[in-house]
Amino acid sequence: MSATLASALFLGLVLQEPRPTRQTIDPYLAENLRPVVQQAAEAERDPRRGPGNAMAILKGAREKLADPGQQLTLDLRSAGVALRNRFLQDQKFPEPVRWEQVLSTFARLDLTEPLLKVWLDDAITHHPVAQQNLKKKGARTLKLGLLLRGDSLNKTNAQKALATPIEALGFEVEWVPLKDARWIVKLAAEDARTEQPDLRAARVLIGLEHLEDGKLAWSHSLYRTEQAKDPAVALDASLQWIARIGGRDLFFHWLAEHGLGGLKDAAGTAEPRPGGHEGHEH
Repeated sequence: MSATLASALFLGLVLQEPRPTRQTIDPYLAENLRPVVQQAAEAERDPRRGPGNAMAILKGAREKLADPGQQLTLDLRSAGVALRNRFLQDQKFPEPVRWEQVLSTFARLDLTEPLLKVWLDDAITHHPVAQQNLKKKGARTLKLGLLLRGDSLNKTNAQKALATPIEALGFEVEWVPLKDARWIVKLAAEDARTEQPDLRAARVLIGLEHLEDGKLAWSHSLYRTEQAKDPAVALDASLQWIARIGGRDLFFHWLAEHGLGGLKDAAGTAEPRPGGHEGHEH
């Protein structure tokens, strides 16, 4: 099963139940849901409890939520648990392929997903090509070029937001001049329209590029709009979302180029969040 097909199956598991209205999927993990997702992740990894216990934890928490969007957030994590269990037990595929499939479920989630580092380390351990490619000195360093547009964006803040979730996974980010970069991040910020007069909206756009032999080999873009009474708060919220979801797409494509080739098409596209202002769209 390819990573693309695995991603389609992933979304199919989330959306398989009839719903009164269509809900779009925001992969961002809200902080109020992080403790229960952490608890489920630990249960999933525990040999005595396992995937069944993890899904029971998520189901129990879901029943206490009134917000359909947050319910869908937990549905997405439950689908990930189910698919990882299925992939690991499917003996039709070689072990390295099964671990690529496992990681493909995280390519549709948040880059700060609980225990992602543990799953990633295990996948590399069980994948001889990735293990060989990533064990050399400096092999786990992402050399990125950064291009900013918009006076409201602070370069130091932008670099920290992008690097922090990647570095938490045991990798490093090195910012290099654009002329030397094969991986380029373009960030722009702008004011956005809001229908609520007491709020201010800020939009952050990200463009990602991968160059091979000076030619564009891959590109991806998305944006996020958030609103708050303080425009600086709205800007930071948009930037943090972009760093974790746009950064996820960058990181998984980088992994695909460094041994885990099955992840190349796994990230897919994010959908806009329902609400009164634009969500993450392309």
